[in-house]
Amino acid sequence: MSARHGSKKLEAAFAEHPKKPKRTNEEELQEHVANPDDAKTVIRALANKAMHLNISMPDYMHTLPWVQEKLDHASKIIGEVHDHLRYGDHTPMETPNTVPGYPAGPMTGPNL
Repeated sequence: MSARHGSKKLEAAFAEHPKKPKRTNEEELQEHVANPDDAKTVIRALANKAMHLNISMPDYMHTLPWVQEKLDHASKIIGEVHDHLRYGDHTPMETPNTVPGYPAGPMTGPNL
């Protein structure tokens, strides 16, 4: 089988499957918007692991430099996500720091 014959097969395979139409930025954004339950599940898992480390790690324990570097990096990322969710510019569909059924407004502030 020649290389040219193989490329004809590929061309035929691609011809059977037309290209998808280009998506708008809004469609791409909606695809990447996570379910709030997914985010909360990840946050709970992070909190549980952090509490476990905090409780099980003795005060006198020293960490290796690479471990400290990972902790510093994780802390920075969590801080950025916290600040975005707490203080970021959110669309009307996102309502951070509110409990369903209880309004949050200028007189009451977030209902944490």
